[in-house]
Amino acid sequence: QNKNELLNQSPTSKYLYDIAILELTEPIGVGSSKYAQQILENDALMEKAVKEVGGTLYIYIKHAANTNENKKGYALESISSIYQQLWDCMVLHNNLSLNCVVNANILDSGFISRSELYQLNNLQAIYTIVKEDNIPQNINVEFPECKAFPQTSKLDGAEIYFFEAQCTNVPMYKKVALGGTFDQIHNGHKKLLVLAASICSDIITIGITGDVMLKTKKNAHLISSFSMRSESLQNFINLIKPNQKLNMVELADPFGPTITDSTIEAIVVSSETVPGALKINSLRLEKGMSPLAILVTRRSNASTLSSTFLRGR
Repeated sequence: QNKNELLNQSPTSKYLYDIAILELTEPIGVGSSKYAQQILENDALMEKAVKEVGGTLYIYIKHAANTNENKKGYALESISSIYQQLWDCMVLHNNLSLNCVVNANILDSGFISRSELYQLNNLQAIYTIVKEDNIPQNINVEFPECKAFPQTSKLDGAEIYFFEAQCTNVPMYKKVALGGTFDQIHNGHKKLLVLAASICSDIITIGITGDVMLKTKKNAHLISSFSMRSESLQNFINLIKPNQKLNMVELADPFGPTITDSTIEAIVVSSETVPGALKINSLRLEKGMSPLAILVTRRSNASTLSSTFLRGR
């Protein structure tokens, strides 16, 4: 069956599939580029599946061998976290009727196994990064290419840390950068700002989107002025770290001082903007500058931790 036939047959015809499996992988190698890539691949796969599946989405969490495969507490925490992320994706893509079922390999649980999921009636697709040999050949299965960013080698030479990994030992840096519109300071902004302040010993450079770059923003006429946004940032930082030095820069392009100031050592980003950090490092290397350490935090609750969402409300 081709995709057009599936669209015509499915009771939820605005979606590509009615029943599918989403396979997510437990990230391993905390603090490595591989660890970050696995998390971002999971996030990208989830978003793709939620946009394309209209009936039931079975999510299976694959645990790395010889690590947490049979640790019940870890598996249950993963299931809880995935349900929260799924809801956020469903809100973001207006797919609230999607029936999500999250499962993992939990020792002695009696849960349905991965191989049994492969035998589901009417299964149409499997969203996964790695194709498994035991997937039946007589069902319609798709393996989308869904890399969150280019080949891992692009990260070579740059430290990368994930704030959500509790055992990660994140170093201190003298000069740290982050950027954004920072309109109506909300919890998503505050999360980034707190993380930046926690690893900065000298000065934080904050790139604030300027008027030229804001023309394409939704409800741009509701966005506060640069001076008001700068003042809000300063006021919030004063509440958590009063002596923190800040360098507010109005951005006329996506990169700002990060590609001209060789003394900046690290950049704080949310997971969906990692490609931008990689581009910055590529430009720095072309200019003979050292790559920035990349400190990543997952942008949870993307649908509501968003200035665009707040302006719409």
